Amino acid sequence: MRKKIIIALILCLTLSANCAYADNPLIKLGRGFTNTVFSIVEIPTNIQKSADVKGTATGFFEGFFLGIYYMCGRLLTGVYDVATFPIPIPYHYKPLMKPAYVFQAASEA
Repeated sequence: MRKKIIIALILCLTLSANCAYADNPLIKLGRGFTNTVFSIVEIPTNIQKSADVKGTATGFFEGFFLGIYYMCGRLLTGVYDVATFPIPIPYHYKPLMKPAYVFQAASEA
C-alpha cells in the first residue's frame, strides 16, 4: 500500500510540474479551446474600454465594431491553436495574440 501511495505521489508531482511549464502542447490546446469558446467576450470588453475613453454613445458603437474585429481574431487564433497544438509553432507554443487569453484582455479594461 505504501508503495502505491509513493508512486501516485511521484506521478502527481511529475504531471503537475509538466502542466505548470508554459511551453507545453496541452497549454496551447487549452488556450485554443478557451479563446474559441469565449471569443464573444471581446465585444463587451471593447465596448467597456471604448466607453470609458470616449463616452457612452461613441464608445458603444466604436467598441462594438472593434469587439467584433478582435473576436474574429481571437476565434481564428483559437481554432489555429486547437488544430496545431502538438506542433511547437510559434516557437515553444507561444500565443499568437497578446494577451494570451480573452479574460486577461477583460481584466485590463
